[in-house]
Amino acid sequence: MVASAAPGDGKTTIARHLAGAAARMGARVLLLEADLRRPTMAQQLDVLSGPGLADVLIGAVSLSEATQTIDLDQTSGDGGGRMFDVLVAGAALPPNPGELIESHAMESLLEQAKVKYDLVVIDTPPLTAVSDAFPLLRKVDGVIIVGRVGRNRRDIAQRLHETLTGAGAPLLGVVANGFKQGRRGGYGSYGYAYDYATSGTAPKAGTGATADAGTEGSAPTGAFPNGAVSADEPIPTSQA
Repeated sequence: MVASAAPGDGKTTIARHLAGAAARMGARVLLLEADLRRPTMAQQLDVLSGPGLADVLIGAVSLSEATQTIDLDQTSGDGGGRMFDVLVAGAALPPNPGELIESHAMESLLEQAKVKYDLVVIDTPPLTAVSDAFPLLRKVDGVIIVGRVGRNRRDIAQRLHETLTGAGAPLLGVVANGFKQGRRGGYGSYGYAYDYATSGTAPKAGTGATADAGTEGSAPTGAFPNGAVSADEPIPTSQA
């Protein structure tokens, strides 16, 4: 499960690239979009917006009927057969997303997915925006938190860590997203964001704040048990 404290941290992009990286290593992967309020996966992957997760949960279609396949070799043409499946949120968003995520139907879907796939990457809504993702915390093998350097406050990250550990979430660590190339070296810039806010103005894609590693306000490497890793570094794919 890939989550973030707030919108605009690049969580959906990290989830997408994690699914692609695992698929290139030969794993059978399902990328599952559990954000039933502001989905963006269909647009990012240029696939149909439905049917999707919401349709499966209400019994309109089966899991196999709703999944779409992403061919990673489509542009390269090397015939490697590397691909992964994606289950987007769905075209018709439900009025009760939290109830659907917490339902027995969702639990059944996850059990089916565990049998069929080696890795299920779940993209969730921001944890401080809505509570939809919290029912999933005890149903997954691991949780990766995405935080944006120079944007996420340390106290918020610490409270989120305390909340997740209190809920028994199996935390794997945090991806520190948004490092900027500095004179002393560093990581390439990441600028991913998406509009999730229900009020106010959310950051536009490509305009997320960046800061050099070590700048005050950067992602807290001590807030999570396994520390922080760069978005450019490989993430273990044995859990999700």
